[in-house]
This record gives sequence, structure tokens and C-alpha cells, in this order.
Amino acid sequence: CQDIPTLCNLALMSFAGPTLNLNKTRYQVYLSQTPAGTSTININHFVQGIIDRKGEFKMYDWGSPEANAEHYNGKTTPPIYDLTKFNIPTAMFSGERDYLADPKDVKKLKKLIPSKYIIYSQENRGFAHLDYVWAPSAAEKIYKPAIKLLKQYATSKA
Repeated sequence: CQDIPTLCNLALMSFAGPTLNLNKTRYQVYLSQTPAGTSTININHFVQGIIDRKGEFKMYDWGSPEANAEHYNGKTTPPIYDLTKFNIPTAMFSGERDYLADPKDVKKLKKLIPSKYIIYSQENRGFAHLDYVWAPSAAEKIYKPAIKLLKQYATSKA
């Protein structure tokens, strides 16, 4: 990314969604920290979700019936997440231009989670995936509301 910033930026935007919110004078700073780390399993699980033709929200596929059986109490295929059991107050921030958390998938997820646990939902117009970290307006649009919600729902069970 440091050697060919324009090509790197194009690659990032085609993967994470086209952004309207970057400060172009800060590209070199953004790209010096990109790509940020994640685990191979995390990437593989994400890809599994993309190629799943049934559109099911499943646990990680360990690659063989035997490996799955080891991880899933004898089940040879990854179980589907049972979101009817979801019971954590959750705030959802999404972007209309986010390719990694596609708006259609976010809407589907909101339907699967019991509505009483979605305490806040905000779709940010013009936001792509990387805008949550890089956009100059992220502090005002995302971080302040998130902090307010964290304080509101925090429990002091020390």
C-alpha cells in the first residue's frame, strides 16, 4: 500500500465498499496501517458465509465431517446459529455502502434476532466498511452514540 497507494486504495474500496468520507490528505496514514490483522479462521468463516448457496448463518466449517464432529458434539456439518436464543442488548450501526456488512444481510440479521434485544439501529448513509474507522465524521456519527449507549446499558456488577 505504501508503494502504490492508488492501486491499494482501489483494492480496498472494491472489497470494503466505496467510501465518500475519507480525508484524502490522510491516505498515507490510513494505508500505512492497512491491511490490519485478523485470523485466518475469521477470513475463512467470512468466505464460507459468502459461498453458502442456502444463505444460512452457520458456524465455522472445519473442513471435514470428522473435524466438525469434534467441534460440534458429533454433528458432521456446522450448525446454524440459533438467533432466537440471542439475548444481549445490541446496538447495530451499519453503512449503506458497506460490502462486508451488506445492508441486505444486516436487515436479515435484524429479522432473526429477537427485536427486544436490538436496542438501537442506525444505518449511516454514504458509509462504507472502512468509514467506521477512517471517516472524519465517525466520532460524531458513531463513537459518541455508541459511548452513550454503553454508558446507558452498563451494569456495575463488580
